[in-house]
Amino acid sequence: MTFVMPHGMRTVAEIHDEPESGARISFHSFRHEDGQWIASYERILPPHTGRGIALRHMAFDEGFTIVSGRAVYRLGRTEGTLEAGDELIIPAGVPHLDPYNPFDEPMEFVTAARPMRQPILIYARTFGMALRRGTLTPQQQFGFLQLVTVSHTCGMNTYLPTIPLWLQRSFAVPLIARIGRLRGYSAAPW
Repeated sequence: MTFVMPHGMRTVAEIHDEPESGARISFHSFRHEDGQWIASYERILPPHTGRGIALRHMAFDEGFTIVSGRAVYRLGRTEGTLEAGDELIIPAGVPHLDPYNPFDEPMEFVTAARPMRQPILIYARTFGMALRRGTLTPQQQFGFLQLVTVSHTCGMNTYLPTIPLWLQRSFAVPLIARIGRLRGYSAAPW
């Protein structure tokens, strides 16, 4: 049993792409072989893209499988490289930097989160719509203000690893999200 790649059928819910760069995201949910529902998406990252900011997801585990190409990641204080076929599991609460593509060839990966929560699907839809509209950063990621606003608005329970959680939960994240909403950022409806 693997965390990310399912055995059996997956139904693709939506596909969003940005034809100029070749970036693409498709997302879906499926019932894993252990019976648990999992939110999953597949991404194609053009060369030299995908580097985001370090995060800590408190409500779900996350897994990545590299389909083609190579990726660099950070898990806690450990940095590494993933090749096609490699899998990375990120337990809830662990600071990390998602796999990204600093190499000269495109990279494709599948990621999944469990337990599946509706905020993950809302986040993925919002991300896909931003990709299609061209409102992501040149790294094919949300900008900081957009990331905090969307994550907070849809209830992702995701935080920065360097600032105390109590400070982020009670003050910083709600304030930043309010500023983001005033700037027009919001989560897509599900």
